[in-house]
Amino acid sequence: MALEAESELNLTPTQKRAAIYEAMDKGLFSDDDGKLTIGAKNKILELLGYASLAVGRDIKELHRAKASNENAKMKTAAAVVKEYDDHDVHLSEHTAFLVAENLSCECERRICEHIKEHRRMKSEK
Repeated sequence: MALEAESELNLTPTQKRAAIYEAMDKGLFSDDDGKLTIGAKNKILELLGYASLAVGRDIKELHRAKASNENAKMKTAAAVVKEYDDHDVHLSEHTAFLVAENLSCECERRICEHIKEHRRMKSEK
């Protein structure tokens, strides 16, 4: 079964499961190392109807969400870098935000300062 941009409404549960398994076989849910992250595993279980079997939290996804919230905040005010932040995830998310958005000079300055603080804290570890 080829993966096509079909509405989920057009797929039977059996076809949906087959499409998910095919996507897994093709590595579409894998990370750069070819492994399934906790978040991907949990999402697949949810899509297959087994959300109750999902285990653990995807800590990287939580950090992505935190960085995204910081990005939104930094449009108007500074955001504090925390010691417990996953600095690599935050650096990636903040940089992507800088590149993807059309930001004011002031907002760009705030984010660049925030990024410098993540880099400083990361280098101290």
